[in-house]
Amino acid sequence: MKSVFILFLILSAIGCSRAKPVNKINPVKIDSVSNGKASVAKGNDTLNFDVKHVKKNSDVSVIHFKNDTVEIVSANPFFYYPFGEFKSINEFELNNKIWHFNSKKLASNRDSTIMYKFGYKNSYLNIIYSSDTRFVEIVKATVADKEIAVGNNIKIGMTKKDFLALFFNDVQNDPVPNVTVIKFISALDGVWNSYYFKNGHLAYYTFETDYIFNDK
Repeated sequence: MKSVFILFLILSAIGCSRAKPVNKINPVKIDSVSNGKASVAKGNDTLNFDVKHVKKNSDVSVIHFKNDTVEIVSANPFFYYPFGEFKSINEFELNNKIWHFNSKKLASNRDSTIMYKFGYKNSYLNIIYSSDTRFVEIVKATVADKEIAVGNNIKIGMTKKDFLALFFNDVQNDPVPNVTVIKFISALDGVWNSYYFKNGHLAYYTFETDYIFNDK
C-alpha cells in the first residue's frame, strides 16, 4: 500500500506530457526502470514508485502535473482510435450507429480530403478518411452523452476512481481530489484526449488533433 500511495502522490505532485507536440511543457519523464522500480525526477529530487501499479496495456511513459490537470503520455492505440480502427467511413458508420450523419465538406484546399460531421444530442464528431494512413481519423470531437461508448469502458458519469482504475492498479478512493482534468496525450501522433470531471464524476471528454483544415 505504501508504494500505491507514493505513485499517486506523484500524480498529485507532478503530472504528464507527451512525445512530439508536447515539447512545450517540460515533462517529468520516467528516467529509468530497475528491479521493477521506476525513477521519476522532480526538480532536484528523485521519487520512486513500483511500476506494477501502471497497467501494462496503459503504456504510460510520462506523467506531468499542471494546476488542476494531470497529463499522461501513452502509446496505447486506444487514445489514437477511441472509437475503433476503421478503413472506410462506411465501416465506421456500421460500427457506430448511434452517431447521426450531419454533413460533409471539403476539408482542405490543398487536396481532396473530405471531413464528415456527425452528432448525437450534446455530442459531436468530425472525422476524415486519410489516404496516408488508410484509416478513418478523428479531427475533433466532444462526447457529453452517456449513451455513447468508446473503448476501454469509459462512460459519462463514472467516478474518477473508476476511471483511473482503468489505467492503474490498486486505486484507492480518489487519489487526486483536486484534479478536474485528466489529459492523455498519444505518443503515436498529435492526438489529445481530455477527460473533464465535476464533483468527482466524468462530465464530458474531448478529442483534439493537430490536423490543420479550413474548419474543424
